[in-house]
Amino acid sequence: LTMENTPPVIQKVRKWSRILPLTIPTIPTIAPASAPTSIAPTSASLTSASTNHSSTTPVSAPPILTPLRAAKRTKWDKVDDVLTTYGFQNLGDFLITLFHPHQRGEEDPRTHRHQVAVTRFLQGSSSVKMADLIELIYNHPQSRPKLKHPNEVTAAFSPRKPLEDIHFARPCLSAWATRTVGNETYRRIGRLAKKTTDPDSRTHVRATTNGRTEGAEVVTWDHMNFTIEGLANKYRDADEFLWYITECCAAPREKGKVVIRRRRPHPVIQVGAISSFIVSRNSYANGDLALPLGIWHFACKSHVDVKRVYCRFGSTVSDSTARKALNSMSEASLTMTVESVYNSIDWDHNRKVSNLHISRVLVDFSPLLSHLRTEISARFRQQPIAKHRIRVYKKKLQPLATNAEREVTSQGMQRALWDFDEQLGIDPEKSDKLLSWVRGDGASHATTMKLQELCSVES
Repeated sequence: LTMENTPPVIQKVRKWSRILPLTIPTIPTIAPASAPTSIAPTSASLTSASTNHSSTTPVSAPPILTPLRAAKRTKWDKVDDVLTTYGFQNLGDFLITLFHPHQRGEEDPRTHRHQVAVTRFLQGSSSVKMADLIELIYNHPQSRPKLKHPNEVTAAFSPRKPLEDIHFARPCLSAWATRTVGNETYRRIGRLAKKTTDPDSRTHVRATTNGRTEGAEVVTWDHMNFTIEGLANKYRDADEFLWYITECCAAPREKGKVVIRRRRPHPVIQVGAISSFIVSRNSYANGDLALPLGIWHFACKSHVDVKRVYCRFGSTVSDSTARKALNSMSEASLTMTVESVYNSIDWDHNRKVSNLHISRVLVDFSPLLSHLRTEISARFRQQPIAKHRIRVYKKKLQPLATNAEREVTSQGMQRALWDFDEQLGIDPEKSDKLLSWVRGDGASHATTMKLQELCSVES
């Protein structure tokens, strides 16, 4: 037979049959740990399980196995393990080892995990920060000594008792904080008393110069141009820590908040205290308040004993220093020229005031701009337009009726003043020790001065 006549080979087709679902035997319950047998299942048990579960239906979820490990330790158990299992004598020994101060150049015995954990805690990167631990330790009932330990009670906030002799945590922390604050206060007062290169600072101005101090700045009348409020802002901006410490000493509080009283406001007292501290540390740093107060006592003709007492307190300079300062300022005025007077004028301030005056004229002229009158008036009362503005305080005003006297004549001014005194209720008996301030325009002022010279004031 040829190939063409060979019949094709018929291949057999695989017979498909239905496959039964897979049946997984249930794992038997493991015996308790006290059973002597092994936990591995035997062949007999597997055979029995296969016979009993030969059903064709899918099996259900296996039952919950009995746990073989111990219960999870709590954080309290872990603390006990650290103190007992790992051989630390006490909690202090563990904390000293935990916060081991590694010195640069020495081999660090700590592991990497130890270093990272301590670094994160000290730098505030962890969830629990130092503020939480300080509150827990300081307010812990066991850290506060009882009355049966009088030495520990009196050691709280002690600046002298050695910290090693204070056993309880609360008084030890308070004593350490007291010395830390004291040392920082000493350092910051010394920094304020030190001479700086700031050209606007007048702390180290000299009353006079004898040529031995190079670059010394001699006092001028411009240095007397200051306010207590400005000096308070200077001290507050220079060192907020010192301002807070003195505020705690001087400021009253209501419901935990600082209040400023109308009489003897505490910012004024703080300025006087800080100025005295600076003069006590450096007698040449007297330009802020001590030198102006010394010149003020000279102008008020205070008794020499009063000047000595305030100088001993550090509030003012000595009387001789104040006199030298006045002589230096007087000599400087002798060399004053037209050019120096011209340069001393604050032209920028003069320009701003002129602009405000022009704006007020426009507002008064045009009704459409009347809504700006309040804002312009407020600009006149605020910095930098207002200089040395008198503070707001309660005043007593008494309106007076006018009279028909001619105040430009001496006799007419005299009768007008008598009429005003009568309206005020001032009789001749009260006029002996009364100083009356009379103000007016140019003509009234000239007539009043002429009246003092020519007319005798009858009582």
